[in-house]
Order: sequence, then structure tokens, then C-alpha cells
Amino acid sequence: MILQTIGALITVIACSVMLEAPKKTLIYAGLVGAGGWLIYLLCVETLGVVSATFISGVFIALFSHLFARMFQSPVTVFLIPGFIPLVPGAGMYNTVYQFMQGNAALSDFYLRQTIQIAGMIALSIFVIDSLFRTHSKRNISQS
Repeated sequence: MILQTIGALITVIACSVMLEAPKKTLIYAGLVGAGGWLIYLLCVETLGVVSATFISGVFIALFSHLFARMFQSPVTVFLIPGFIPLVPGAGMYNTVYQFMQGNAALSDFYLRQTIQIAGMIALSIFVIDSLFRTHSKRNISQS
């Protein structure tokens, strides 16, 4: 588990470098992605892949917003690389592979799971973004 988390940290930092993120944000983007992956690993056994993806996605989106405000950077600097470890690339591969092998039922299973995972990623971003927008509007109206 620790080795996977370190791997996620390195992967997210490398992705941030490729996306030309500011140097001061690289380690924090890596921490966001590694933290999200660690939460995923801790939750996946008990909750399943889809729910674990949502919970870790909430963590990634939340800390992306917090770090964006701390470093006065766009949220996407942390959000996009942070989600790299959760992207269901293997699910899409398995979907196509099983389809090509003629296993329609297994292909259908992987396709549904991949769509659910992608939906949980989108939902977690939406939930946290909505909370921050609501909080921002509340602060503006109180001023």
C-alpha cells in the first residue's frame, strides 16, 4: 500500500510537470493525488470500487480547492493530475478486450463499472465545486 501511494505521488508529480504546472505546486499536487489514492486503497476492500472512487474523489476535489486558494493557482493545477491514479483506463481496456474475445457478459460488466467510476469522479468534483461556490456566494452576500 505504501509503495503504491509513493508510485501515485511520483506519477502525479510527473503528470503535473507534463502539464506545465507551476514548480511551487508540484509537490502539493502530488500529495493530493497520493492522498486520494491512499484513501481509495483503504476503502476499496470494504466499500467496493465505485464507492471508494467517490470518497477518494471528494478528498482530491476538496484539497484541490484548498490548495488552489492557498497558492492562488487555478483548481485544475491540482485537480487534473490528482485524478490520474483513479482514471479507469484498465476498465476500458478490459471492456474492449473481453468484447474482442467474444465475452459479451464480461465486456458489459467492465463497461458498466467503467462508466460508474467515471460518473463518481464527475460527481465528486461537482459536489465539492458546488459547496465551494455556495460558500463563496454566502461570503460575498455577507460583505
